[in-house]
Amino acid sequence: MDGMHRVARAYLEGLKSINAVRFTKYIEPHFVGVEPHDLPY
Repeated sequence: MDGMHRVARAYLEGLKSINAVRFTKYIEPHFVGVEPHDLPY
């Protein structure tokens, strides 16, 4: 989760800052090597 989409939107909206959270430990991804059409959402 890099949040780059949030940075891009803030830029497009002319915002000077955004709220962010830094995780203190690594979170394993839920899906690795899965094709987009095979995702359950």
